[in-house]
Amino acid sequence: MKKLLLLLTNYRSFEKIIGCIPELSKHYKLDAYLVGQMSTKTKWPGDTDLRQKFIDDYKEYLDEVILGTGIPGFGHPVNDLMAHIDLSKYNGVIYDDNRSMPQYQIPTFYNACKSKNIPVIGNSHGNQEYTIQHLQSLGSSFDYCFILGKSEKDFYSKFFDSNKLLLGGLPTNDSLSQYKRGDDYILCITNFLSNHNPLIFPVNFDSKWANILTKLSKKYNKKVVIKQKGRLDDPNYQKNIDFIKTSFNGYDNIEIVCDTKNIDELIANASFVISAPSTLAFKPIQMKIPTILISGSGQIGNFVDYPYLVDLNYDKIDKILEFIEMDPLLDYLNYTIEGSIEFNSTEKYVGCIKKII
Repeated sequence: MKKLLLLLTNYRSFEKIIGCIPELSKHYKLDAYLVGQMSTKTKWPGDTDLRQKFIDDYKEYLDEVILGTGIPGFGHPVNDLMAHIDLSKYNGVIYDDNRSMPQYQIPTFYNACKSKNIPVIGNSHGNQEYTIQHLQSLGSSFDYCFILGKSEKDFYSKFFDSNKLLLGGLPTNDSLSQYKRGDDYILCITNFLSNHNPLIFPVNFDSKWANILTKLSKKYNKKVVIKQKGRLDDPNYQKNIDFIKTSFNGYDNIEIVCDTKNIDELIANASFVISAPSTLAFKPIQMKIPTILISGSGQIGNFVDYPYLVDLNYDKIDKILEFIEMDPLLDYLNYTIEGSIEFNSTEKYVGCIKKII
């Protein structure tokens, strides 16, 4: 049986494809190499270290988990990427990102693989704007790259060899098919909080956003659950929890979640979702949970054709909630995320790997 190395650098990138590991292990021997933000030597910027959960949950599918160099903080380099690896053992490499990452020595690693005729397959970093720089590392950090769906392929094929662009969808989302929809709370998925420095987008979570959620909570008699995003460049998540609570100005029918061991369950039990444009937002959309995205709070990218991308405005949001339940968005999903309707992205993803290795 051939052997693959999973080169894992960033949990938020890797979590989109974690779910394909059991199926991959049926066809290949697997080692996981954890470096940079993915290394447990790097401090986790939240309340539950999901990297350790990954090791515990998937070790039965892996021959070896190789713990590489961590980093002391956001933007710091990895200086010895090759130190723990014997490339002669591998027939291929799956790299968890689509960025060049010279600070992690990814181009050097790629050149070493190339010298041994070992193909390196990159992966989507997540929902990104449709610009050619997101795949400019094709041929310098990886040989092929998974993209989310036909929408991206139609765009990027104008600039890159379409045979190098692999339709893999979001394999980890396949597990959503095991859950039934609940009706327990309003879920808000944040991107940046307005106390973050620097601010990249014009719309960030603040008291205006909290006030809209408060009104919705009272109207629908539902608790609000806030899913905040842990960040390596802003590791004081307790400070951010306090900021979110303050933004609600005393309204206490809320719950704040940083990390969760079962994100699918958190999504499935939502009555509806108010979210920044985010890769995570595809989960409720695939489950046909009414999902409204807030314009200006994240990269548009794959949401350019999403019909419920609106300004942060209570009246607009409330009006959409009156009819969005009836729209399954099948055409949008079919074009945007490969395997999203049948929850078979894993099949598509592993099929592409088997054609290459």
